[in-house]
Amino acid sequence: LEPKAEADFCGSADSILDTIQRTLIPATFLFILFVGLWLNFPIIWILMFRMKRWNRSTIFLCNLVFADIIWILTLPFLICYHLNQLHWIFGDSLCKIIRTVYHLCYYCSIYFVTCLSVDRYLAIVHPLKSLWVLNKQQSLMKPPIGRSFLRYSNILQHSEKHLGCLSSKSNVA
Repeated sequence: LEPKAEADFCGSADSILDTIQRTLIPATFLFILFVGLWLNFPIIWILMFRMKRWNRSTIFLCNLVFADIIWILTLPFLICYHLNQLHWIFGDSLCKIIRTVYHLCYYCSIYFVTCLSVDRYLAIVHPLKSLWVLNKQQSLMKPPIGRSFLRYSNILQHSEKHLGCLSSKSNVA
């Protein structure tokens, strides 16, 4: 490629990335925010007021719903971050807290879906064994207790007034 054509190609890639970060990601997060709250709160109501008997799956489902709702509640901060041209206006402490909660609840959701899947597998394939493998009290104790991942987030100081808030795998403890 000629230098000018290569520069045009790279410039268009930057504008595509810019468009994705400043329009598509906030729009997607906003959609997830509304749909997620709209679907998860009725599930909590059903679990709390309509479920007569709780079992392992119900406990895992309840934990999944709460992890999802907490994850969803971090999205307004990230929407604001992306709409402000990747400028974090809430301070470095809140950046670390939001990013920690975001990632912790994200992985907790995966964990609870896995627990539900294993529980259903055992109940279907090994129905007698599943009765003694894990009882209701043990399933209450199994959800992961999150350790502090506050070092997981990087604060980027671009200038006096521009603060970026990123996740960095190099800082995982």
